[in-house]
Amino acid sequence: MKNKFSIFPIISLFISIIALVLYVLVIYGAKLHWFWLLFSVASMAFPFVSKYFRNKKDAFGKSIEITAVVIGAFDLYFLFFAATKINIYVVYLLIAAICVLYAKLFNNVSKKAVKIEDDKETEVLETTPMDSTLQTIDAEKNDKKHKINVKKILIPAIAIVIIIPVLILSVNYFNAQKTAENAVAICLSLESDDHYFDNFTSFQKTYCTIEFSDFKYVVELSGSAYMGRDNKKTSFYSMVEIDSFSGDAKVCKLIYDGKKIKK
Repeated sequence: MKNKFSIFPIISLFISIIALVLYVLVIYGAKLHWFWLLFSVASMAFPFVSKYFRNKKDAFGKSIEITAVVIGAFDLYFLFFAATKINIYVVYLLIAAICVLYAKLFNNVSKKAVKIEDDKETEVLETTPMDSTLQTIDAEKNDKKHKINVKKILIPAIAIVIIIPVLILSVNYFNAQKTAENAVAICLSLESDDHYFDNFTSFQKTYCTIEFSDFKYVVELSGSAYMGRDNKKTSFYSMVEIDSFSGDAKVCKLIYDGKKIKK
């Protein structure tokens, strides 16, 4: 019988609300990308931890926990929608899979705990008291089993919180050169106010360096490109900033055929 309230669902709800607030702040330009990323992922990972401990103690808090899951689903959706270019239907499937796992896992934790306690009470009534040494060994075994169960929950949850941000950053990093080239190509395809260069045709060869700074990938591109109808080969240098989460690119510096183009 439930006779106490678990603090874990409240923590889970708190994490989900913080993630939602951080999303709004990031939209309005706050430099809180890392916190938003971590809290958004944690908002879907922590309810699993909460459910395990809540059921283990056979405590109240299920409705609050489910509310946290619902808000967490929106948090994860906003994260993938705003910070990645993953197909939105894949995101729907991922969220649905997480929700199904939440519904299926750890439902029998409290029942098992109650059954163990009942068995112990029956054993005490039907047999003589155990030796103190045996009691100590039994307590150590139960403690060890509990620690193993906690590790089974915490390790995957921590792994999810780490893996998803790393995955997002990695995808945008490995696409950084192509993203920068596309941004530079668009700039070279537009005529300047002085009309001193032709439209971009294609790159012949590019040299690329990528650095991470202030939540952005700073990409330096240099090399040669073909321009105009005559495919005239010309040199260029550019510096492009790419948002490490959304993948959006901005050309900060562009030099074409020895002339600096201001954008």
